[in-house]
Formats: sequence, C-alpha cells, structure tokens
Amino acid sequence: MIITRLLVPSSKVGCILGQGGQVINEMRRRLQADIRVYPKNDKPKCASDDEELVQVMWLNVSFADFNVLTDDSVMFSPYPWSLAIT
Repeated sequence: MIITRLLVPSSKVGCILGQGGQVINEMRRRLQADIRVYPKNDKPKCASDDEELVQVMWLNVSFADFNVLTDDSVMFSPYPWSLAIT
C-alpha cells in the first residue's frame, strides 16, 4: 500500500474533481486508487488558507502502473509522490 498526501492550491482542486466528478472518477478507475479531497477543517496546521489536502491511496501497486493518466489538467508521473497540476 502506498499513501500520498498532497497540499493542492484551492484554485486547482476543481481540476482534480472535474465536472460532476468525471476527472477524479477516471483517475480512481485507471489508477485503481482511492482519491480523497479532505474537508477544509481536516487540513494540517502547516497548510495555508488557500490549500486543500488531497490523499491518494494505492492498495495493489507497482511502479509500472503510475504512468497511466495524462490530461490537460492533471498528470501522474511514474513516481507516486509526484503529481503535477497545471
């Protein structure tokens, strides 16, 4: 199991979710991972007011699985700790 937590700018969380949850659901399906955007009151103390906490949890994973999703908004690299939001 690999669990990654990211602080994402609040202005970019919509890119992860997508319209009607389409992007996050596709990422969940392709990555076979649980992806969760935490409520604002669950942010760590180190987070700024304009950041959101996002968690990605992979249960059955190999590093070859990570280079599976490329989108105009979100791109996963081969490394689970690297998520680029453009």
